[in-house]
Amino acid sequence: MDKKAEMFKLKNSRFMENVCFIDPGLGGTGFAFFPHIVTAATSGKNSLVPPRITANYKGGAKESWEAQVCTITSACCGAWVAAGAQTVVIEFPRLFTGNSVSMASAKKGDLFKLTYLVGALGFAAKQITGNLAVLVEPQEWKGQLPKDVMAARMAKVWPDLHIISSHAADACGMGLAAQGGL
Repeated sequence: MDKKAEMFKLKNSRFMENVCFIDPGLGGTGFAFFPHIVTAATSGKNSLVPPRITANYKGGAKESWEAQVCTITSACCGAWVAAGAQTVVIEFPRLFTGNSVSMASAKKGDLFKLTYLVGALGFAAKQITGNLAVLVEPQEWKGQLPKDVMAARMAKVWPDLHIISSHAADACGMGLAAQGGL
């Protein structure tokens, strides 16, 4: 099934249990676990379920990027097992050709490193949950909304939620978008 079909399936589900949303990055991978979500097909503003767990996983500062991928993937695996994850949704990187930051990232090779991380996380998700990860491009859930704006929206929607990083805020935002609340 292609990515758009997977996102369509996610958005049009009525109820999902034990869902983890991942905003990958070597500088920090955001993690948000939702024990259940009532998705966009049936939700209203009053039924927005907050995440139970949020986290930000990083590799060691002196580790190679390949070792950081292993550290981050291992941390996510442990969290998925502990939470009883059934579905893992991962933001899939995209090159924005009209964006100078995105183009510079591609030229330095950072976009390819990020894609490598997503592949490792996707493989691990299949091993842990028995299900393929759902890959969602940024435009499918937030467009080009900056991380700081997303963090402010999370604080407004869930004021009691302590979000420790912009990556964790994006992971929470993915869960909010799946519920039709973004």
